[in-house]
Amino acid sequence: MINLMLTAILSISTISSITAAKVSQHAASRYPGCPIDYISRIGDSHCDDQYNIRECNFDGGDCLEFEARYPNCKAKYKHWIGDTKCNSGEYNTPECGYDGGDCVEFNLHYPNCKVQYPYIVGDNSCFGKEYNTPECGYDGGDCVEFNKNYPGCNVERPYLIGDGKCQDSPEYNSFECGEFLSCAYCYYKIRLLTLP
Repeated sequence: MINLMLTAILSISTISSITAAKVSQHAASRYPGCPIDYISRIGDSHCDDQYNIRECNFDGGDCLEFEARYPNCKAKYKHWIGDTKCNSGEYNTPECGYDGGDCVEFNLHYPNCKVQYPYIVGDNSCFGKEYNTPECGYDGGDCVEFNKNYPGCNVERPYLIGDGKCQDSPEYNSFECGEFLSCAYCYYKIRLLTLP
């Protein structure tokens, strides 16, 4: 019985290896000279820069379509365009179709919100600093409750406030952020425990 199971496993493994080899051979014959690392990325409707060369038929045609749609887009990672996540900077421009349409709604709701990761605005997690501003709708509404509980506290990671741990930063350990007394208590308790 064990020999039969091992034979079946080895057969499946051999078939998988042969299938993978045939796929690679097919890709190599279809795109001779193309440095293929991930065959599944060629012709997947996303322009991958590494395959945007003649030998790879310009990523199986994906980059031809991209270049026709966004001829002046100079974004570094073209496959990020139209991936459903609004990216900032060179992606959220008219030349790149506002990240292939991914940023249209963001720009409509938050036209003056300039953050590095626009796709985390309104993701049900409160991020501080430049995200927790009127321009960004207080992180797309994610920080409204936090701001009610801690007015005047604008830290980078609001989710650390009230987590029962004393943060190693005066910015967090303040009266505005409600951590001052709990951190003072922790410090006092530790000092008492370490006294000789």
